[in-house]
Amino acid sequence: MVLRFVKTSAHLIFALSLFTLPVAGLSAADTIRKVKGETITGDIVKETSQEIQINSGAKAQRVARREIAPDGIAYDGEPRELIEGKAALAQREFEKAHQNFQAMIQFLQAASGGADSGKSEKNEKNGKAKQKVAPKKAILSSAIRQIFLQHALYGEVQTYAAEGKADELGESVDALLKHAPDSFYLLEALLAKVRQAISQGDEAKVAEAGEYAKQRAATAGVGAEVADRIAILRAEYLLKHNKVKEAESIYQELQKSPVGVVAELAKLGLAEIQLTSGQIVPAKMTFNRLLRESKEPLVKCSAHRGLGDAQMKEMQASRTTADGLREALESYLRAVVICFPAEGDSPEPYQQALLGAGACAEEMVVFCKKDPKNQKDAKPQDEYRKLARDLYNDVLHYYPQSEAAKKAREALGKLRAGASQ
Repeated sequence: MVLRFVKTSAHLIFALSLFTLPVAGLSAADTIRKVKGETITGDIVKETSQEIQINSGAKAQRVARREIAPDGIAYDGEPRELIEGKAALAQREFEKAHQNFQAMIQFLQAASGGADSGKSEKNEKNGKAKQKVAPKKAILSSAIRQIFLQHALYGEVQTYAAEGKADELGESVDALLKHAPDSFYLLEALLAKVRQAISQGDEAKVAEAGEYAKQRAATAGVGAEVADRIAILRAEYLLKHNKVKEAESIYQELQKSPVGVVAELAKLGLAEIQLTSGQIVPAKMTFNRLLRESKEPLVKCSAHRGLGDAQMKEMQASRTTADGLREALESYLRAVVICFPAEGDSPEPYQQALLGAGACAEEMVVFCKKDPKNQKDAKPQDEYRKLARDLYNDVLHYYPQSEAAKKAREALGKLRAGASQ
């Protein structure tokens, strides 16, 4: 029963999100919903890294990005190609995603008379040129606003990042920032490039990507924020490679960051260090406080996962109980079902939460085998084993190139071997 709820919830939420996306002719105007609940209706005419300009009635309003709620922007007449491109990307249908985003880019660049021939020539020289999509066949509506061009360009950035194609990712970031130097997606695009360099473990490339990001961000007036966000990524990298003291020093400094999410991620990092060193109580206090106070999906996901890890460590120090395992499993599942990643978030906390939930479900199988009440009834064992298998398969489906995928494959192999015994 638990498994069916988890699988249905995650996939149903995604399916419902597609039906709630705005489609041409169905909504009256663009809307912006603020964190505090206020909704502004009108025409979005400009989007930058720091604000959105919306004409509401006879009044032009500027809304700072920090005031906008997660998923708080809805566009009237969002092109179907853009919607389908995002859906394909979410399902890891990369070729289909590229086709939709490229169709949008070619159509809007042709309409504005500013096609980016430089990038096309470069791709042709590198043997990476894509087959062009005929605009008349690809675009269902001719009344598409130029504002959607940077959305399609960023879709290409996201797709190459998901594919792990470093060269193409770099080119797509350049194309986005050539069109919109102060793009609404500036931060996310620059950090995607840094994240890719970090994942390759090449210090020279990390330094190069970091310097590029700081320079481009400084031009748009957000250099300090990008520098802090890169520092967080750097600390996470150091912690993963057991350079705890160096990571701790960065986290301590970043607790004072004026960027709210950076300060919260720094507190999370310090709590994870505490947890690793056996300081379970203060770590749990931090996780619970962040769950109460933070509005960031990434922070909430990490905090729920942290509580799951803390519960598992507490049982290691005393004894494993059914209630303790259920509490840990609930925390992990909250991380992956309730806290969906926001645009531009690192996927790693979600990967780790899926792995943690899978491992916890496996522990439930072991517990059920040993529990006299469940030894005669194989159904609970089968359900938890199936839950673990489905969670690991989710890792393989959504993050096939990740380090988490390697661990998921190993865990699935052991599950199959255990089930056959």
